[in-house]
Amino acid sequence: MFQWFDSIEVTLRQSGCPDNLRTVNATGVFQSRALDWWNAERNKHGNDVAYGLTWDELKDIIVGMDFLCENRAEVVCSYKMIHFSLTNGDLLCVYGEVASKKIQLMSYIQASKYLHKECKAFLAHIVVAEKEKKGKTLAKDVPLVCEFLNVFPDDLPGLPPSRDIDFRIDLIPGANPVTKSPYRLAPSEMRELSSQLQELLDKGLIRPSTSPWGAPVLFVKKKDGSFRMCIDYRELNKLTIKNRYPLPRIDDLFDQLQGATCFSKIDLRSGYHQLHIHDLFDQLQGATCFSKIDMTSS
Repeated sequence: MFQWFDSIEVTLRQSGCPDNLRTVNATGVFQSRALDWWNAERNKHGNDVAYGLTWDELKDIIVGMDFLCENRAEVVCSYKMIHFSLTNGDLLCVYGEVASKKIQLMSYIQASKYLHKECKAFLAHIVVAEKEKKGKTLAKDVPLVCEFLNVFPDDLPGLPPSRDIDFRIDLIPGANPVTKSPYRLAPSEMRELSSQLQELLDKGLIRPSTSPWGAPVLFVKKKDGSFRMCIDYRELNKLTIKNRYPLPRIDDLFDQLQGATCFSKIDLRSGYHQLHIHDLFDQLQGATCFSKIDMTSS
């Protein structure tokens, strides 16, 4: 039918027929499969929508129908699916966009009623998969780091080399040594303390001490569940001469960074044995439940 309408339009246009003499209305009759399709359209959309189609809209539908007929296609409206019978005998299924259905939750009472009616039930355990973080650069991916791997060890090999200036803490004149009793630790913390002390002793980072100074050890739990060993030096801080030199303003420091593109920061793994301490403070120690230990400085 589309070909007939198309031929009529071409004939009228080529013959120069005036618009007032052209056919205003035309009537056609659907037959066979075309009639089945038209009835399906009316049932699906209603008479008002079906009979309200313009010529351009109807023409597009007819063209699409011709394509489906030529390719032996079968439309399954309930599943928004089209079956194409290929020449080799295979069946090609094309699915349209399926509207996502909102999950309806039911209460325990409603679920019990369905189960009592012998309805089939399925139990599914859903786990949210964590997406990999993109754009995170690892240290091994930086060429400069790979070139100097000796300064990025997985474990600290020992004490740092001696330098001209050692770290020192100036005490108030006449300050007497301070010592505190060890803190009570949980069994898990005791095991962790024994393990860390043995590791530090094996590396030579600590040594047994008989100093009159003493500070207790405590543990702080990290985000990953491991323990961070800390030493309570609050009593020592009370006897320390505070720094009096003027510190630069934070705003001024930020202003000095204008135009900078590369930044670095110090991230110490454990700050107690990464700096040489002045010999006077070799006597400073940590008091544990096992013994007194010194932080080795040389």
